[in-house]
Amino acid sequence: MELLIGIIAFLVLLSAILQITSLSNAMTETSRTARAEAGTRAMSDIETLYPASYIRNWQEGRDGKAYTRDDIEMGGGIGPANAILYYALPDSPSPGTTEFAMENFPPYRSFGLYRASDTRSVPLLPAVRELLYKKDAINVESTVWMTWTKGIY
Repeated sequence: MELLIGIIAFLVLLSAILQITSLSNAMTETSRTARAEAGTRAMSDIETLYPASYIRNWQEGRDGKAYTRDDIEMGGGIGPANAILYYALPDSPSPGTTEFAMENFPPYRSFGLYRASDTRSVPLLPAVRELLYKKDAINVESTVWMTWTKGIY
């Protein structure tokens, strides 16, 4: 009986290790693909930027857990940074300064951000599906932001 329990435990452990390896490979592949796409966009001659906004905080989603996929972003502004900039530069921001640009333009305009993402579905091994996680597959997603570099070189 102990031998049977030991064999089952070994198979579950081996399945979990193999599943983690396949998830890691998928994460690496999605990250590589997203970086390649964002890099190509960032080196393009045409400046077509993607919208991004300041995030002040996150509101918990339906699962009631903080910092999970279903959380909702709560938009913010440049206010906290302005409080810091006020002590560094007590005069009000004037046109042409970084503070003015950050206050009057969204971050993707100020920083020239390009976004790319990739998603893969990783099928679960039968042992993992039956014993640990009752789904057929896990979706792995990578999102990459890069700055527009064509104007630099």
